[in-house]
Amino acid sequence: MAAYKWSRDMQNAEGSWYFSYKADIPEDTTRDTNFASYVATGMWINYKATGNTDFLREMWPTIEKGVEFALSLQQPTGEILYGLSPEGNTWPGAILTSNCCIWKSIRNGINIAQELGIEKSKWESASARLLTAIKERPDLFDKMGENKRRYAMNWFYPLLTGIIDGQEAKDRIEMEWSD
Repeated sequence: MAAYKWSRDMQNAEGSWYFSYKADIPEDTTRDTNFASYVATGMWINYKATGNTDFLREMWPTIEKGVEFALSLQQPTGEILYGLSPEGNTWPGAILTSNCCIWKSIRNGINIAQELGIEKSKWESASARLLTAIKERPDLFDKMGENKRRYAMNWFYPLLTGIIDGQEAKDRIEMEWSD
């Protein structure tokens, strides 16, 4: 629980964390949307393992701000930009693997909200837009001038996060495994 409390205490006002710290001092002040939303996944796993609703409720403001930071960089086409530079400029594109993880974190945030009796219809619609972008618009994830297809994570993260499942997942594993 100490790591979650550290995260709560180090979270920036808008819901992000810096990219790296050394002895609690920011080293790289880039703010990553995946990092920000991932606290929802960690807390959902913690809750499922412990059943500690009190700690889940205590951490809710941190979870909510983290997911909201990620959603603040969601584009009209559904993808979520990587983050903000130290100067506050948006990263010039979205990363497929990060977006898969963000989608899973939003879903886990929705699970937490439901457990706590909190309505998050905005997160539901944001999650649906992101899922559509991932599944139907792969072109949205190659705007940084480098074809990320060469990275193995790009084929297995959609499976790992549950975006692709069933027979489609089995087919993809068979097709991509040798890579």
